[in-house]
Amino acid sequence: MKKINQYLLWLLIVLQSAQAQLLTPPSIKLNSTEAQSALQGPAMPCPDCTQEFTNTIVTPHAGSWYNPQQSGTGFLFDIQNNILAGYYFGYDEAGAPIWSYFSARLEDGSERGGLWQIQAALYKYQGGACINCDYQAPEVVGSYGELDIVFNRLAHASFSIDGGEVQNIVPLYFGYALLDYADQTPAYRIPDLEGWWTVFDNEEDSTSGLPDIWTYNNYMVHIRKGRIGRFDELVFSMLLYAGAPEIIPIGNIKCRNSVASGVNQTKCEFANNPYFPDYDIDLANITGTRIYGESENGDRIEMIKLSSDSCPSTNNPENCINTGLYDYLDNGGG
Repeated sequence: MKKINQYLLWLLIVLQSAQAQLLTPPSIKLNSTEAQSALQGPAMPCPDCTQEFTNTIVTPHAGSWYNPQQSGTGFLFDIQNNILAGYYFGYDEAGAPIWSYFSARLEDGSERGGLWQIQAALYKYQGGACINCDYQAPEVVGSYGELDIVFNRLAHASFSIDGGEVQNIVPLYFGYALLDYADQTPAYRIPDLEGWWTVFDNEEDSTSGLPDIWTYNNYMVHIRKGRIGRFDELVFSMLLYAGAPEIIPIGNIKCRNSVASGVNQTKCEFANNPYFPDYDIDLANITGTRIYGESENGDRIEMIKLSSDSCPSTNNPENCINTGLYDYLDNGGG
């Protein structure tokens, strides 16, 4: 069991090291404001941005989470049907590695300014099987404490254990180029979004007057690499796939830094779209696989990543839609 604990913690540290050393591209970076608590972790990139999350099923990012300022400890989250199961990896008072399992239903976190919240015991186990040993079931022998997590957005959460200091945690990205755009310290980084995405657009709450059957749209887009625009905006250009070989510019996701209430507010929107409303997108609602936004009318948009621009077959684009479309764009079609 001790060897397994050490291996899991080693894996977490290696992933962090891979993120920092192997996959660090030229960063998009503006000037930083004053730092907050030295160990608390990245703050919300837009603390005054509000979203209602009304009647939506969007759930937090599933995967590895950590506080970048306290590397070597963290969480693994998995979410199925609004049930979160997770593992915590850390150390005890003597510096020995520990892990703990917890599970709880995601509850409405709006009263605390968040998306979801959970409270769960951090269960302590012992007596399980070692590597290559005969199986024996572990047993619960107590708890490390009560875990309280508020998922503020899809990719930002705050947690404490037994009422201790609150820490902010974010997803641990290790397979993406990372963009450091939000004007804050500690840094809040997002993954580059380049690739193919499917978009779900729900206008059922708008004042458009359209019948219900016409308020839901689904379409596929290609999102280009992030770039800095003319006004120091972070811009992701989006192209609508309307059927080969037709590719239509459909708009951009644009993010801007501004100061309000004495702190930086990094706001994003899905703009310049001639077909659908403009959507506000909180920077912390942008992950490597999902994006969520809302319009002023209460319309909602969700984007889910299909794949990056790679495919084994370049000779039959009809059987390999990603490569076929990417080659078209790469040759000037976009």
